[in-house]
Amino acid sequence: MEKYLEIVEEILSWKKISRLPSIREMAKKMNCSPGTVIRAYKELENRHRAYTLPQSGTYLIEVVAESEENTVKIDFLSASLEPSLRPMKVFEHCLMQAIQTEHYDYTLPEGLDTLRSVLAKHFEKRFVYCKPEDILITSGAQQGLYLIAQMIQREYGNGLYVEQPTYGGFIRVVESLNMEAAMFERSFDGIDFKALEKLLEEKSIKWLYTVPNYHNPLGTDLTKKDKLKLLELAVKHDFYIIEDDYLGDLNLNLRLETLHYLDISNRVIYVTSFSKTFLPGIRVGALVAPKPFIEKLKILKKSMDINTCTLSQKGLEKYLQADIYHKHIKKVRAAMQKKLKSVEIYRRPFESAGVNLFVPDAGLFIWMIFDRRIHIKELIKDLAKKGIAVMDGDVFYYRESKASHALRVSLSNVDEDKIHQGMQGILEVIKWQKSVKFVEKGRREE
Repeated sequence: MEKYLEIVEEILSWKKISRLPSIREMAKKMNCSPGTVIRAYKELENRHRAYTLPQSGTYLIEVVAESEENTVKIDFLSASLEPSLRPMKVFEHCLMQAIQTEHYDYTLPEGLDTLRSVLAKHFEKRFVYCKPEDILITSGAQQGLYLIAQMIQREYGNGLYVEQPTYGGFIRVVESLNMEAAMFERSFDGIDFKALEKLLEEKSIKWLYTVPNYHNPLGTDLTKKDKLKLLELAVKHDFYIIEDDYLGDLNLNLRLETLHYLDISNRVIYVTSFSKTFLPGIRVGALVAPKPFIEKLKILKKSMDINTCTLSQKGLEKYLQADIYHKHIKKVRAAMQKKLKSVEIYRRPFESAGVNLFVPDAGLFIWMIFDRRIHIKELIKDLAKKGIAVMDGDVFYYRESKASHALRVSLSNVDEDKIHQGMQGILEVIKWQKSVKFVEKGRREE
């Protein structure tokens, strides 16, 4: 090991120190030249473990150890990418470039002009055609959905049509705003159009929310026929569609058409995110909408947080301009398909245990529907004791109005070894549950 790296390791082993010794003192202590110490201090700065103040000295940045309270060993809950798939090192360089451009001021609520221009070109790869002025940058897709819900409530009345099951984050938005929601069924066969058309005849509501591709939680996609039917109904009954395309970048080859792509009547507001396919912590999403809606949403956005973090915006812009994003997405897509394929071997064991296992051919999630002998709430608690975190299927229904008797399992934040450990762990808990009797409210009797 080179001498300057020895000095780095020595310093990092020190406890409770803030200001580092002067270069001369450190050179004497470590029996080396001042130049070697300067190189070591520079290495600490490059690792973001120290900073230097002119005429003051070099200071060590304390790293707070992560809490050991978190007992989750297998995270089937989170939809963010596992660390090995996150392009952190490359993005760090992009952020450094962003920092050097001095983007520390407020910007427009709709986002940086330069990022919106880059995104307009990027969205063409998804076959989402728009102009930069049609785009509103948001602090994640979640904020985009919240802004749209606020606009609906203020400008168009209090209601909207919502598929169920569907993304729980949007359901919580609707609930928090006390909005009226007219629910229609979404299943593995698609939308129940007969029931939806009956609902459209009974209620005059101007908005409808759906996740057409890589559905959360079912993992299914609407067929092109169903998408065209939905757009046809939007024109016939005069309503607008909120399209949640949270995994849009998994679809850069247009394996699946978006509603926005098929829409010829300006009936779709398109909402997307980089959280699930890139880095969730940068909190950058976007929505694409006709100009009248964009103007209303800009006002609401400004009143909420003025603008999305400028450094995050500029960092993402630099990353997309580097023309390496498609390589990252190709890697993510291949990894997810491999994970989904690894789950296929569990179909028969789960069926034998009274569980229908639905595994899509792409996306992040699998959906498990259990027979009535399994008490879901108790199952989740028992899995947590084994360090396995899963999502209760009830949260994907408005006000948790339906007992889904299901679990959503996310494969995004686990590697293949943990997938196998987790699936086997679920099977073990199911078998154990079936060995005990359940009485009222899920209490057990041996």
